[in-house]
Amino acid sequence: ALASFTLAVAGHTAEPSGRTVGGTATQIFERIETDWAKALMKADKTELDRIEAPEYTVVTASGAVLAKTQADGELLNGNQHFDVLEISDVAVHRSCNLAVVTGHARSRERYKNQDNSGDYEFIDTFEKRGGKWLAIHAQLTRVAHPDR
Repeated sequence: ALASFTLAVAGHTAEPSGRTVGGTATQIFERIETDWAKALMKADKTELDRIEAPEYTVVTASGAVLAKTQADGELLNGNQHFDVLEISDVAVHRSCNLAVVTGHARSRERYKNQDNSGDYEFIDTFEKRGGKWLAIHAQLTRVAHPDR
């Protein structure tokens, strides 16, 4: 089963306009992550294709390894649906043309008839190609709440 989050909250093929001049890496990637979350909630194939490299992969919270076509396919065919996807606590670790972005995502979502809502920590890896940031890999971990 695809346990939650095809998210892999990733990057834009372009740095957000109006944010690159004077913007910090954290601000740039916060915007990228937020834009990706919006694309996931809208199941916007055009935006997903702009965000994710063709070879993009994601390790879901359940440990499944999915290629872009699989992860996006579950979203586009309606099996995966996000009502809410909020991104926070973004941190960026960058070297040359690679960036590793970590953060927190809170979702209200379902996969088929299963509620996969919850809190997740994510690690997204981006590569800058031709001046544009592309998500090449992501990994999600569900946050355990033993007090619930």
